[in-house]
Amino acid sequence: MGWSSECPKTPAEAQKLKEMHDASASHPTHASRGPARAPGTGGAKPPGPSPRPPHRAPEAPQPPQPEPGTALCEQLPEGVEPAKPGQAAAAPFKSGTMMEVTCQVGWRPLNRSENTWKVKCVGWDAWSAKDHFAGCEVVRCDELSEDDFGAWLGERDFNSTQRLRCTQGYIAIGAAELSCLASGLWDRLPGSCSPEGGNPELWRRASFVIQRS
Repeated sequence: MGWSSECPKTPAEAQKLKEMHDASASHPTHASRGPARAPGTGGAKPPGPSPRPPHRAPEAPQPPQPEPGTALCEQLPEGVEPAKPGQAAAAPFKSGTMMEVTCQVGWRPLNRSENTWKVKCVGWDAWSAKDHFAGCEVVRCDELSEDDFGAWLGERDFNSTQRLRCTQGYIAIGAAELSCLASGLWDRLPGSCSPEGGNPELWRRASFVIQRS
């Protein structure tokens, strides 16, 4: 409530108007207090949104388990072949298939003394044996001796070739190209490098005489 537009006529009326103004200032109206709260809330804030459940990664799909008789083994491991001719044509092999195998030409058993053994298809191109199935490894020929005036370059695996490269002023005498056989031996005796147009033994003797003189 504000002051009256009429001036008080007596000091008592002036005092009464002042008291009425002070009372209205200390007790605001209902509209000035803001929106009314629901009964029973006690002035508490309204609850927020409920927390989200923790994120869980989707589980990876599990591969189907092999069933007996299902074709799962497409081929044998590298370097391995059936010991009996004609068995390779039966691929793909069904799980549970037993087969006698051996190493292909140019391969030899790995950690195994016998040349043939039995394996079993257990699924998804996996094979097992009665003992540890290590398979076969490729045959490698022995390393060639170093030449005084050249070097042998190439691989030593089965069916690989090594070639003799001589330094400038020297030529290869004998076999300068060797192939590795399935037996693990080179197909020929290795050659050597010698001075172009001369006997290597005579050249060595002449060099020795020159160095001493």
